[in-house]
Amino acid sequence: MDNRYRDCGDPIEKYSALQLKYFNTVPRRRWRLIAHWFQ
Repeated sequence: MDNRYRDCGDPIEKYSALQLKYFNTVPRRRWRLIAHWFQ
């Protein structure tokens, strides 16, 4: 997925690689991804 729209304009802060991975994950699989972060 193309995430360029998340950084439209000249943003001071940008999404991290971890945040982009979350956004690119299918919603039904996000809980598995979140659980992995806390292991």
